[in-house]
Amino acid sequence: GPAAMVANSSADRDEGHVAILEDRGDLVAQRNPFDLDGAAVRFSPNEQAGYDMARLSVPLEPPGSPSGLGEDEARAIDLPFAFRFYGKTYERAFLHSDGQLTFSAPDQVSGEHGFLRFLSGPPRVAPLFADLDPSRGGTISVQLSADRALFSWTDVPGGGQVNRNTFAVA
Repeated sequence: GPAAMVANSSADRDEGHVAILEDRGDLVAQRNPFDLDGAAVRFSPNEQAGYDMARLSVPLEPPGSPSGLGEDEARAIDLPFAFRFYGKTYERAFLHSDGQLTFSAPDQVSGEHGFLRFLSGPPRVAPLFADLDPSRGGTISVQLSADRALFSWTDVPGGGQVNRNTFAVA
């Protein structure tokens, strides 16, 4: 009866033809504690040959010249400076439409953007390692100066999705 319903109001139950489920933290995905929406991360080399990370609240910079990349494409970009990354120096980066930069060679693997793929192959920086499709909209751009390279993905839809993704690597 109604008295039993009130006494057990925090439990999952049916009322009429409506199922009422108590949220115990498992009904809706919890907010990602590493959410970088509206923020940036700066990686600074440290003495242990690794990197220190700092979260910054800075706006995205205006994008540079469009790269013309299509879905699942990569383009070699000659850097105007030597870029030191995990103990090695690179003078070229490969800009990928799927939210990553690789060094030494482009990522030739297609398909799943999982952890194993991320760790295998050429060294990489991946601000959003995902299936993105710039052929459906948005732009991927490059802006180079003597001491800085900015790679921007602006309003690029996810593959087979309606979402739009905007992020950058400097």
